[in-house]
Amino acid sequence: MTTTAGSMLSCNVDGAVATLLINHPPANTLTPELLAELSATFDQVANDDAVKVVVLTGAGRVFIAGADIRVLAAIASSKEGEAIALEGQAILDRIEGFGKPVIAAINGICLGGGLELAMCCHIRFAAEAAGWASLKSIWALCRDSAALSDLPGSSVNRKPWN
Repeated sequence: MTTTAGSMLSCNVDGAVATLLINHPPANTLTPELLAELSATFDQVANDDAVKVVVLTGAGRVFIAGADIRVLAAIASSKEGEAIALEGQAILDRIEGFGKPVIAAINGICLGGGLELAMCCHIRFAAEAAGWASLKSIWALCRDSAALSDLPGSSVNRKPWN
C-alpha cells in the first residue's frame, strides 16, 4: 500500500484500487490548485499498471461543493474566466475518458461542479446522506447537456474501457 498526498488531495493505492480523497475544508470546493493536484494524481494513476480502478471521494460530510465562489468572484477578465473554465473542463474530460474505471463514492453534499465531476465518473455510488443539485440555473449559466447522457437509462455509452 502506498499513499501520496498534496495539500488538498491524497491518493492511497491498496492493491489494484487507488482511492483519491479530496480534503479541502470546509466544503471541498474546486479551486485551480485542487484541479492541478487532481490532474497530477490522474497522471500518476494512469502510469501505474497495478492500479485497475480509481475511487474518488470527499472528506467529511461533503463530496464536492462545486467551484470556490471566492475564486470566481476574483476573476478580473473574461480571458481569465475562460482559462479557469477550460482548466476545469479539461479535468472533467480527462476523468470521463480515463482508461481505467473511475468510481465516485458520493459521501455527502454534491453540488454544481462537484455534480459534474461525479457525472464524469464511470460509476457513482451515493451514501444515504448524500444530496446533489446543479446550481447553474441559479447562477444563470448554461448546463452541460452532454453530462445528461451519463444518466441511468441513457443509450449513449462513451466509456473507453468497455
